[in-house]
Amino acid sequence: EAVLSVPVLSEKHLIRAGDRRDMSRAPLFRAEDRSRATWMQASRLWGLHGVDPTVWTQMSLFFETGSARECSGLTQIAAGGASLRLDSPLLWGFDRHVPVDQHDRFLGAAHLPCLFYEQEKITFALWPQMRLRPADITWCLDGLLFFRRGAQRRWLDLEFDGGGHDPRNDLYRAYQLQLPEVRITGEEIKAGEVFRLLLERAPLARLPDFSPLRR
Repeated sequence: EAVLSVPVLSEKHLIRAGDRRDMSRAPLFRAEDRSRATWMQASRLWGLHGVDPTVWTQMSLFFETGSARECSGLTQIAAGGASLRLDSPLLWGFDRHVPVDQHDRFLGAAHLPCLFYEQEKITFALWPQMRLRPADITWCLDGLLFFRRGAQRRWLDLEFDGGGHDPRNDLYRAYQLQLPEVRITGEEIKAGEVFRLLLERAPLARLPDFSPLRR
């Protein structure tokens, strides 16, 4: 300010999150009434992978899932050291596409449950079942993943693939999203390898080969 003779916006100009919530009465997160059947099935088949039952209950209430394998995959990530947090991918700098809810309504910077992990040079935040609208179609990701290793920072699409899944069928979706993919198979989930494979594959994730779409 002294050098340029202009006011500089700084931290003192930010509206504090608590003040904003008090004035707007906007909730951090509104839990919806959704089925926990897939979570119960996963616990019967594979247990809780050592996750505290209270944390598992919170996950089953907060995270909508499409299959028991997906529930097991998320539980394994929590067992690897990820904790439940509330935050928005927009506040982490995600600007690729518009996040929407299940009714295609704009989410904005609403705080959503995520799994957060931080240790040494690795940090990641995972928002399960994130719906993104890159154009006129809404696509649902098994997980929107922010991943940092050292100076490398990237946004990824985490997908849990069931038996017989053919990723070539997702090419148009992947082309619309333009997010490198981390894919973990059903067999790898059953083997309890999700957390290790996530850390191993995220730094190497690439976009699929889109050449079949041009034929």
